[in-house]
Amino acid sequence: MSTALATSTSPSTAFSVLSESEKALMSSLSRTVTAFRQHLADPELNEWERDLVLAKALASLEQLLTPDLLQDLIKLQDSPYGFRADGKYPADVVRRCLIQAWLAGAKVSGNQFNIIAGNCYLTKEFYRAAILATQGVTNLRLTIGTPQRYGEKAMVCEAKAEWTYCGKPEVLKFLKTEELDARIVVNAHAVNGPDAIRGRVESKVYQRVLSVLRGMNDDADEVIEAETMEGSLSPSPLPPADLLTNAPEVAKPGLPDADVAMEILEAFESDVAGMTSVAAIRKLVYDRECLINSSQWSSSLKEATRHSVQLAAEDRFDEIRSSRGEGSNRS
Repeated sequence: MSTALATSTSPSTAFSVLSESEKALMSSLSRTVTAFRQHLADPELNEWERDLVLAKALASLEQLLTPDLLQDLIKLQDSPYGFRADGKYPADVVRRCLIQAWLAGAKVSGNQFNIIAGNCYLTKEFYRAAILATQGVTNLRLTIGTPQRYGEKAMVCEAKAEWTYCGKPEVLKFLKTEELDARIVVNAHAVNGPDAIRGRVESKVYQRVLSVLRGMNDDADEVIEAETMEGSLSPSPLPPADLLTNAPEVAKPGLPDADVAMEILEAFESDVAGMTSVAAIRKLVYDRECLINSSQWSSSLKEATRHSVQLAAEDRFDEIRSSRGEGSNRS
């Protein structure tokens, strides 16, 4: 009887979920994505060469992502096991976003990316997973302070990230001192609850930790603590990030236009945070303005979102100029 039971549950005798051709295709996809990600990360590439590698990556992955495979993966859209979107998108949009997510290192499962306004946006689940996948990183923990109103449309929050890197404790603090206000600022509005605000703060902290870790991989002796101050953060009444039980902040079908606009602005701020090229930032501003202009939003919402994107870009320009010892160009 035990033999029969073992036989009935043995993977070798169970029905095959994936055909041999599907296994070969997924293996080929995995190898191709990995290879192109390594090429794109090559510091020896100049901008022109990187553009060509990116074009080849898109062409190769579009060919491998067959219509049948794409239809299977689309079933994960708006699934608790897959990725979320703010609406149902045609296959070509999903294909483009899947490829963008893969090249960034995201998985299709685990809500590591969302499709919002037809574009791919990486989530806090992706950034957290990427941090924990970094060799040498353990014991990741966030402490989030109590959010405070910051103007009419934003919230500001102190935060602290702690982790162990190659056995050495590290900390990154986002605090307000007499010299610098390094708190996390996120877009907010009246309908946002504390879980949504916390989720946005966590996402920004994870992104900055990941940026620091990528620098640490180049120089493991780098000093990581960004800011110190006497005293400590106010304890958060919510559970630590390591023990999150709240539903993740994700795109939902029928998302209001104002929410989509804020998600686009949040993603733009995250994208430019690690940029050092003014020309690249200006190109990103142009791309975002084209996206905003193509939307069906009200004229006032379009104008407000374009203005917010431009302000975020100017903030980054000032940071770049400051790092070079230059003054602001703002009047």
